[in-house]
Amino acid sequence: MGENKIQVTIANRNLVLKTDEDVEYILELSKYVDQKIKEFQDKQVPSLIEAILFATINIADELYKGKKDIEEIETILESQSKNISQHIRQVLPDSG
Repeated sequence: MGENKIQVTIANRNLVLKTDEDVEYILELSKYVDQKIKEFQDKQVPSLIEAILFATINIADELYKGKKDIEEIETILESQSKNISQHIRQVLPDSG
């Protein structure tokens, strides 16, 4: 995939992004960020910069929690996989 130039609007600011990512994906991300900023503006945050900072912290929180959830799921799956492997070895005769 080649480099894409994508024009987006975030917080009423037009930006041109250069990326190798899919255009629709970048538009979706930009819309999400813009919506998060608007959520804080709707809560009467005093300035745009504060709304952007609150939105940034909010998005970082979502990302961090999502990564922790994935790590926990991976740990559970690894444990279950080991348990299943042990049960299989107990049930099936040794093929080696």
